[in-house]
Amino acid sequence: KKSFNSKKGLIVVGSPDQHGEDQVRARDGHLSGEIGIKLGKHHLDFRTVWDTEVVRDELFNKNMIIIGGILTNTVAKKFNEDFPAYFSGDSFPYREISTPKNTYSDPDIGIISRSKNHILVAGIRNTGTRAAVKAFKEKDFEKDYLVVKGLDLDGDGEIDDYEVIE
Repeated sequence: KKSFNSKKGLIVVGSPDQHGEDQVRARDGHLSGEIGIKLGKHHLDFRTVWDTEVVRDELFNKNMIIIGGILTNTVAKKFNEDFPAYFSGDSFPYREISTPKNTYSDPDIGIISRSKNHILVAGIRNTGTRAAVKAFKEKDFEKDYLVVKGLDLDGDGEIDDYEVIE
């Protein structure tokens, strides 16, 4: 198998159309641009696709950076338990993240979690995903996972910073 160090792969975002078992629409696909900026700096060739394209074209063996949680991204759901930090709980709306050390349910919590060929950048809610994307863009980390909490420092209701929790 290829390792994630490959220079090619996919950024997988949830489809904005209702899809999957839970019939949810994703609204964080635009965050792939921020991920792409970091990848471009390292001369990596990743293209952005919807999760529905991965399923349709059976692209599961590619290196992937998966944006969004298991509710809005069916590829995240497929590989969820391969990650050391993952979405736990068996029922919709899956608002819990578990790590080897803790369990989180705050909507502003996000994770960056790495398996052999995939990286999950997601949050319990959209605010957590925004925090995780910001951390992915700004931090180089060697751990298998990172847990962050999104912060609104300027008081405008938008996540503009994060703190590392674990």
